[in-house]
Parts: sequence; structure tokens; C-alpha cells
Amino acid sequence: MGKELFVALAKRESFSSSRSETITAPLRKETRVGRFLDRVNQLSIDRYFHNRNPEFLEYRREIEAGLTQDKIKRVLFDQDMKGTKPGTANFDRLIAVSSLREQIKRQMIREVLQKGENRLRLSEPEKIVLLANCDLADQMDLFYRRWSQNEAKNPLSKKLKKMSPKERTKFLEKKGVRTPETNYLYLDLIENPPGSGKIEKVPYSVGYGEQVGKIVKTINQMCVDLGKVKTGKKSAKNLATYYRSYAKALASTNLDKQEKLWKKVDENWLAVRGRMQPIHMMESYVDPAGLRVDPDLSLMFLDDRYQKLTNRAKNTQVKMVDWLIEELGDKKSALKSEKSMRMALVGMYNPSVIAGRRHTFRPAGQNIPNREDVRLQGVKIFLDVETMKQRWQEEKKLLSKIFGSKRAEKLFNEGKMIDIGMSVLVAGHEVAHNLFIVRGTRKAMGESAYNNLEEHKSSHAITAAAGEILSPEDQKQLLLYLFASSLRSFSLKGDESRKPYYYDAVVCMNLMNFAGIVRNNNGKIEFNFSEPNMRIFFGQARQLLTGPLAETYDKKDPKMAEAYIKTYFKESKLVNDLVKRVSKQK
Repeated sequence: MGKELFVALAKRESFSSSRSETITAPLRKETRVGRFLDRVNQLSIDRYFHNRNPEFLEYRREIEAGLTQDKIKRVLFDQDMKGTKPGTANFDRLIAVSSLREQIKRQMIREVLQKGENRLRLSEPEKIVLLANCDLADQMDLFYRRWSQNEAKNPLSKKLKKMSPKERTKFLEKKGVRTPETNYLYLDLIENPPGSGKIEKVPYSVGYGEQVGKIVKTINQMCVDLGKVKTGKKSAKNLATYYRSYAKALASTNLDKQEKLWKKVDENWLAVRGRMQPIHMMESYVDPAGLRVDPDLSLMFLDDRYQKLTNRAKNTQVKMVDWLIEELGDKKSALKSEKSMRMALVGMYNPSVIAGRRHTFRPAGQNIPNREDVRLQGVKIFLDVETMKQRWQEEKKLLSKIFGSKRAEKLFNEGKMIDIGMSVLVAGHEVAHNLFIVRGTRKAMGESAYNNLEEHKSSHAITAAAGEILSPEDQKQLLLYLFASSLRSFSLKGDESRKPYYYDAVVCMNLMNFAGIVRNNNGKIEFNFSEPNMRIFFGQARQLLTGPLAETYDKKDPKMAEAYIKTYFKESKLVNDLVKRVSKQK
């Protein structure tokens, strides 16, 4: 592809003079952050399709070559790249399409903020950080696209993907890549020379020096600007401290200091409070070993449109933790994790800026940071309603395959599904990620078993608690949403990164089938939410959580973990039937 980013052209995309006023006029009237960001997103998609600038159209033709209009629209409206294999030319083109939309969006934000208007009542630090992140995101997109292409072509990564989890762990330990000190690497792994068995570690600051250099330069200038603010000095100081440590860690070429530097970034990030929350590189989704952290960036704002959902999510947090501690008070790991569950910052957030990995996967819920010893100091939980709405559109299509569109609409009320899914299931799931987690849990249990169990444990904790903290009607709505979200996990069975969610869906569907809530009646899927069935389901869920699951985590026993996986992650006849039905994509 001739051009990898469209930054320069997007910035001069005729957003000047009277045309600029026309395009951004609706945005200048907004006073609420959530609605402002929603309108920016809508306008950016509109400008993507309707801009007639010759250079713009030429670039669109270049990045869209080989893509169907359906795929282009799905990635623009829903960030849906399903059906396109990662690492292929078309996958990169879809990232380019998504990036172009976001670049237009960033330029609109610049246009509004740089005019000096402030109906959104942004503080000085918020305005400085938001504008700087628009520039950071431009470079992070280029960084991620090159990183993604390199990862797809890397012979060592292909070799690791073919190994079993145990073989992979043993191989990487032998090569000195995986060590007890770290599970987070900010580098590329290259077999050099090819076939030699010798692994070279190349820091991101070396392998992607141009992009990293520009990111660091932008961060440093942002910190200078934060040092000059006249109001909001405490917030500005915390932000500057965090960003300076971020730039230092990202720019470092010293592999021995990498873990210490990035741990400091996480710790300084926890001190950043307020409605605006930056997110740096923290997750490993692409690397087959789950070690190398994806280039990623987001700047979140608490979404003032969803205050009721935020309040309900916090209520879920309090009630669920109360119930968990009452039920699991005899488990030392549960008691030790109580503080981190109670102190977690929880809210509905809207990303003003996204870049990097978030073009290919936008989480509906995120519980970070991931380092165990940092998590004990606290976590932040970001819930994204707009992503949930996107997911629901996918789930509706799958439900229509099972029930037909009319019956699906009658059974599943969209408003209730998003409410219960977001403020109870996703919120509870993210809070419960801290349950049983103490220093050394991951290492003792074993990387593979831990990764496969953790998503299930978190979802199952709120599911079991729902039997006590929700009304009967809300319990029914929760189970309906669990059915819908399980279908989505079944449809993604072949995606290795989604495997832990698939396993959780298997357990959930098997429990609903066992309780008589869901059954296959001669090919017709039927529900029965009778009181006895509900009592059986939540009773079984409670026993599973307080029994074998709690014992496995409390003892951090790898053998118990493997036994749990073999016993409860088995696909039933109903599961296999549903997988078959939803996997037949049109």
C-alpha cells in the first residue's frame, strides 16, 4: 500500500473557512461530553462517505481495493472485522479504513477545541490532553499497523501458534523469554538467524523507532503544557507524572529495566482521577504466548448520558462483593481480594480517541492494570455502552438465526438487554476479575489454565450472585442476555483470542440446559423460566463457584485447575447444535 496513514491529508481535508463552520457547527452547540463524542463519530462516518476531495477519493480507492462495501460499512459502523483473517492485506486495509474514520473524527475535535470554544466545560488539563492524544493516536495507528504486519509475517510467531500452551511455555522458558519476573513484554521476538533457534529481543523503541520517537516527542510537549496550567494544577501534575513515566518506558532500549519502568507507569496511572481517563498499552491479545503487549491507546470520558447505568453498576459492585465475601469468607484469597474489588473505579465511559489495537477489538468492559502486585493497589473498570450497542446488533442477527427475527424481537427487549448486560453482567464480570487474585496466583496456577479459567470465573461470580442480589424479573433478563452473549461466543469459536469466553459460554449453556431453562425441542429452542428451574440454575451456579472454582483459586493448584477444565468445559449436544447454527455466516 503506497500510503500507510492519511494524517496530512485528513488535517487539510477542507476543514477550513466556511466549510469548517458548516461541518463542525452541530458540534459547537453541544454541552454534554457523551453526546458530543457520539455526534463526532456520526459526522466522521458521514464525511468518510461524502467527501468529494479528489485526493481523499484517491486514497479511499487505494485502501478499499479488494474490500466489499458490506465489509467497509461493518467496520465503519460496528468495528466488525469478522470473516477477514488477521495479517492479510485485506485485514490491514480494514484497519486503514477504521483509522481514516478516526483521523477525520480527531480533526473535528481539533477544529472545535482550537477555536477556543468550551461549552463542554473542559478543564485546562483535559483540553491539553485531549488535543495531544489526537496527535498521539495518529502515530499509534501507524505503529500498530506495522506491528500487526510484522507479527503476521514473523516465522517465530507462526511456530509458537502451532505449539500447545505447555510446549510454548517450556520453549519460551528455555529460551529465557518467559521468566518468573514478568508476563509483559514491549518488544518483538525474532528468530535470528532464521531456523537457528536463537531468539533476538527487539524493543518497540528500536523496531518502531520513528513512530515511538514522535509519540515520545508529543508526550514531552504535552507535559510542558500541563506544567503551565493556571487551574486544575493537581490534576495536571498527576497527568504529567503519569505521561512522563510513559514516555520514559516507551523510549527505553534497556530490556533489563523494561518491567520496572512499565510497572511505574501503571502505578502513576492509578493516581490519575477524574472524568477523563487515558489508557496506555496494557493487554496482550495478538501474541500467541500472551506476553507481548499490543500497541494500544484510548482516552476515555465518563459518559454523562448514562449516569443511571453508572449508578446501577456501582450498586451491582457493592451488592455482589457483599454476597461474595459472605459466601466465601472461609477462603483467604477471597478476603485478601475484597479491598481491590471494593475500591475499583467503575463507570460508563466513552472513548474520545482510539488507536492501535482498538481498531480491531473494542472492549465493552475493561479491568486494568493487569500486573498482580499493582492490582492489589486498585483497578479501574471502564464500561462502554456504545460498544455494547454494537455487540447487540451482532447478537440480534444470531438470535434471528435461532428464533426468526419476529420471535427474537419479542423474546429479547433491546433496552432491557443493554441495561442488564452492561450494569449487571459486564460490570460484575469486571469487578470479579479481582476475586481470589493475590500475588502469585497466575504463576502458581499455570499460565494456560489461568488464562482459560479467568474469564469464566469472573462471569460465573456475577451469575451466581445474581440469584441473591437481583429480582426474579431481572434474573430472567440476565439469563436471556447470557443466552444471547453465549451465541456470540459460539459464533467466534475458531478465534483463539476468544477461547476463554467460549469456554465460559459452554459452562453457562450447559447449566441452563441442566436446569431446564433452555432446551432443544425437536430443533426448536425453547425457554422455561419457572421458579423451580430458576432455583436449580442459581443453586448449581452457587455450588460451582463456592465449591470447585473457589478451591482451585484459593489453593492456586494447577492440577485442580486442569481437572476443573476437563470436567466443566465439555461441550454438550445442545452446545454443539448451537455452535453449528450460528457458525453458518451468510
